Amino acid sequence: MSIQKRSDGGRIASRPLEDRFVERIKESFDVHNDCWIWTGSKSGSGYGQIWLGTHERECAHRIAYEMFVGPIPEGFHVDHLCRNRLCVNPAHLEAISRKENVSQWNNSKTHCRNGHPFSGDNLRVKTNGERRCRICHNQQSLAAYYRRKER
Repeated sequence: MSIQKRSDGGRIASRPLEDRFVERIKESFDVHNDCWIWTGSKSGSGYGQIWLGTHERECAHRIAYEMFVGPIPEGFHVDHLCRNRLCVNPAHLEAISRKENVSQWNNSKTHCRNGHPFSGDNLRVKTNGERRCRICHNQQSLAAYYRRKER
């Protein structure tokens, strides 16, 4: 890749973003999984990312959405319908509100962080829709009770 120096000492990529983007996609030809896998760099959270030629980078799936679908509406996130963070197939991407994105993510959880199932009598749904583990909630409440009692 050809790099040019900027007047402020930074570097800029001399090749168009579209060319650099497309060469980092590996199509999967599996019948059950038609994801386009990002082979470029990845963020710490596992999402594909690409440098924009300045001092900033952008998520690869957001670039794919804008290149193949259109602009992302203000305040919206791009969601992976296939749940594969490295997928940049525009057919697998959908622009949704942050609230809807968080709600989908939370509703996909089957167990709390301590391994208790989110089902039956153990599922506690707060008025704001947040799902909580009743076992963990009871343990936290009991611990708080004893801390207050010791004072």
